[in-house]
Amino acid sequence: MQNRWHTLPLIAALIAAAACAGDRPAPTAPASALAPAASRVGTTTTTFVLTQLDGASPPALLCAADGTTLTGGTLALSSKGTYLATFSLQSAGSTAVTTYQDKGTYSVSDGTIQFRSPGVGTFTGTLSTTSGVTTLTATYPYCGITHTLVFQQQ
Repeated sequence: MQNRWHTLPLIAALIAAAACAGDRPAPTAPASALAPAASRVGTTTTTFVLTQLDGASPPALLCAADGTTLTGGTLALSSKGTYLATFSLQSAGSTAVTTYQDKGTYSVSDGTIQFRSPGVGTFTGTLSTTSGVTTLTATYPYCGITHTLVFQQQ
């Protein structure tokens, strides 16, 4: 059962990417949108919420092979370049929800966010802002399938 959780740090990294969007907008955003991040004193946190897994709203099937369902997720992105992603998972046939967390670092460049997750590696996502809503879309392989994750800043 522990082996299937080994790629969850990737999911966490992708969620972290979404959080970054709140600190540094996509390149099409006005320069004034960067001012809040530049003027911060101390550490602030931006939160993103998972809104889609493969086009479906959570809860959504993450791994058909073992029946794991992703029931939700959040990403907390620190203004100091670190993230904490928290995911809620449910195994097939169980009513219990398991919480999984991943920590790492991130950086943003021209609308692309790069995450570094210890033990997993580096992953990327794309940031966009439409009608004032910042969204991160990223793909990742898990359980033999490449999934698409979408997060929105809250």
